[in-house]
Amino acid sequence: MVTAHYPGMAKTTLYKAIEKLGIHDHLCLIYETREEEMEAAITFMKLGLERGEKCVYIADDNDASFIMEMFRARGVNVEKQLEKGALAVIGKRDAYLREGDFDPDRMIDFLKAATDSAKAQGFKALRATGEMTWALGSERGVERLIEYESKLNHFFPHYDILAICQYNRKRFPPETIMDVIRTHPMVIHGGTVCRNFYYVPTDEFLGDRNTDREIDRMLGHIREREEAEERIRQSEERYRGVLDSTSEGFLMLDEHGKIVEVNDALCRMLGRGREEIIGKHPSGFMDDENQKTFAASHARLGTAGHFKYEVSFMKADGGKLEVLISASSIMGAFGMKRGSFALITDLTDLKAAEHAVRKHRELLDSISKAQLMYITRGNPKETFTHLLESALRLTGSEYGFIAELMYEADGKPFLRNIALADISNDPAYRAFFEKHTSEAMDFTNLDNLFGIAVTSGKTVIANHAPHDPRFGGRQPAGHPPIRSFIGIPLFSGDILEGTIGLANHPEGYSETVGSALAPLVSTCANLIETMKTGRKLNAVEAERDRFVNLSVDMLCIVGFDGYFKRINPAFEKTLGYSAEELLSKPFISFIHPDDRESSAAEAAKIGAGKPVVYFENRYICKDGSVKWLAWSATPFVPEGVMYAVARDMTEHKRFEHEILRSNKELEQMAYVASHDMQEPLRMVASFMQLLAKRYKGKLDKDADEYINYAIEGAQRMQALIQDMLRYSRISTRGVQPHLTESEKALDLALLNLQLQMEDTGARVTREPLPPVLADANQLVQVFQNIVSNALKFHGQRPPEVHIAATRCEADKTIEFAVRDNGIGIEERHAERIFGMFQRLHPREQYEGTGIGLAICKKVVERHGGRIRVESKLGEGSTFFFTFPCPCKEGT
Repeated sequence: MVTAHYPGMAKTTLYKAIEKLGIHDHLCLIYETREEEMEAAITFMKLGLERGEKCVYIADDNDASFIMEMFRARGVNVEKQLEKGALAVIGKRDAYLREGDFDPDRMIDFLKAATDSAKAQGFKALRATGEMTWALGSERGVERLIEYESKLNHFFPHYDILAICQYNRKRFPPETIMDVIRTHPMVIHGGTVCRNFYYVPTDEFLGDRNTDREIDRMLGHIREREEAEERIRQSEERYRGVLDSTSEGFLMLDEHGKIVEVNDALCRMLGRGREEIIGKHPSGFMDDENQKTFAASHARLGTAGHFKYEVSFMKADGGKLEVLISASSIMGAFGMKRGSFALITDLTDLKAAEHAVRKHRELLDSISKAQLMYITRGNPKETFTHLLESALRLTGSEYGFIAELMYEADGKPFLRNIALADISNDPAYRAFFEKHTSEAMDFTNLDNLFGIAVTSGKTVIANHAPHDPRFGGRQPAGHPPIRSFIGIPLFSGDILEGTIGLANHPEGYSETVGSALAPLVSTCANLIETMKTGRKLNAVEAERDRFVNLSVDMLCIVGFDGYFKRINPAFEKTLGYSAEELLSKPFISFIHPDDRESSAAEAAKIGAGKPVVYFENRYICKDGSVKWLAWSATPFVPEGVMYAVARDMTEHKRFEHEILRSNKELEQMAYVASHDMQEPLRMVASFMQLLAKRYKGKLDKDADEYINYAIEGAQRMQALIQDMLRYSRISTRGVQPHLTESEKALDLALLNLQLQMEDTGARVTREPLPPVLADANQLVQVFQNIVSNALKFHGQRPPEVHIAATRCEADKTIEFAVRDNGIGIEERHAERIFGMFQRLHPREQYEGTGIGLAICKKVVERHGGRIRVESKLGEGSTFFFTFPCPCKEGT
């Protein structure tokens, strides 16, 4: 028993190529081993069984039991297929030699009858394959075998049949194999399905074998081959010139994922020569983590056809090259993937810029938090410690300090520590830290690294601090070691307020550190200046009061006991109550009764230590009016209070309500107007049709033409109104999305389009479609509108439409794809076609109102989805649209 698969790519490439074959295809299989024969023949038949076709295997060399065993080895339930009549294995006496000899016309009649019988039994087509070794015997009529093979090419286009004729190259004479090749439009050989370059049409093959005609064909083939090769050479020269002139990297992979081509730019990026790269796998230039990313992305490319992802290469010098890979599949004949190519964009500078932006954003967030901390809590030590920790984190430093510049009575300057970093669990360092954070630490000696930034007013950097002549002698006992140091003066305007010092960055410091920290340095200086202007508590409170009192927003401190503890004047101005009135009652008593329960729930969250970013409720003003307030609040659990900010949203709410009301009125007006317009239009159309019936030919030619124009115009207006009604009802008449079978929705849409499909000779195919969450009627409408457009805009060829669906894990949706072979759409119109009344062609050429795709867009967006089109002019279009998965969270 032979169970081995054909070696090499047969499990992938051959299978996929045979999978692309369609009804009416006529092939020959030229094989040399039984493994080759079975791999192609059994794969061919198995695909037919999966597609609902009647499959007939005509055996000769191999007996029926062997063939059945081959089917079982490929996972076919032979008994089940035999029982339902889908599979039959017969011998040469049941087919080619039914009456004792071979007759081409009699055999073709046999195939016709078998095809008709298969169709009558409900099968989609007849799929046949025959072992032709019987022709090597002394059977009568065998000399007409090649005549039969040629005649089949007249028969196949008119019947729902496809077949493979199997020829053993080692056993048939070369002359016979040559004629077999000439009589088959397609050939399977060496694990590949090929379109036959040497195929001779039936009429020419069976007619007079004119030598001049043979010479003309051969010369034509030679000329075409030479011209094609010259075009390829020119194309390769242009291709190489483009690749080597671009700054983007380029690489090409074969079907095994190995690099077969690179350009100069990629070699420069990696710091490697071509000979170091060609023949290698890209993952060989990556670390383990990036190899996983590459493998997953490359696998996804096999299904997506085009994919972008980021990955890092290892350069020859050991550095990292961060890149964006834009990869695309290279497709060969029958849609087979032959490899891939990719453009490589160096992201090193971009990543550095992104890192700088993230650092800057983190810096600004830290500054904002420090400012709010200072305003709301008035605790300088806490604020400066926060700023110092941010500076250490952003610069990668080990420890540091912030100090204020102060003066002795005699005017001698010194530095007083405001914040000091806790840097170590070492007992000696811990004692030093605790000592100098529990009491003020003054630097009276400024003739060292700590003081030079103040005495010079300039940034000081020492990346080998212990050996720097400015170091200033021994450090205090318990002080952690200093390996590198940067000191930055703190200026508020032209006034020097102090310094910030950072130590022990692993790679040392540069001037760019000071530039990057400029906003934080400025904040430190300004806060020191603020402290200096109000050392006493009442001065600090006055500073905060000034900020709070001038705010247009409502700022307050609220106790967890439910009472306002402090409010700013904006409360009195907005609500009309006095401060005494607002402080004397629980805040819940001022809230609208309908909002008290939800407000209490939000207050409970804050009391549990969770900040509230945004919350709306209504407050009753002293004059009885109601105002909408939008709140954000932060708890401070140790003191049992929350800090809250409110903004008056009343006018915004009124404006929002007006917009909603206006939109609803416009929608109702559009519905009523379009609905009431239908009756007079029906009357106009009816009377004009009556005029046409009664007076056609009795008036002059112009009158008949004018009546026809009026009827057509009324009918177009009726169609337009009907489409406008459907558009307006999408939101108002739609039902709540529910579990909907996509297959049934498509069936109903195609049933509605049955007449149009028959008129155009359309062929509609599909893949299995999963259920979705949708308004079933509206899903039918989307399918119907898109397929109807495909049937309408089909050009010279009969329409071919294919519907498929894929699951998008990222957003838990199902994306449908409706592909056609129509006239296509220019890229510049890809967005425009989804607008109302957008037509790309004259009405005389293609009828319609221009609303169908606008309806599709509104339906899809109502379900939270998206719709788009990919198209090439003259090559067809694919419409993509999404609906939610039934398993989506919250459903």
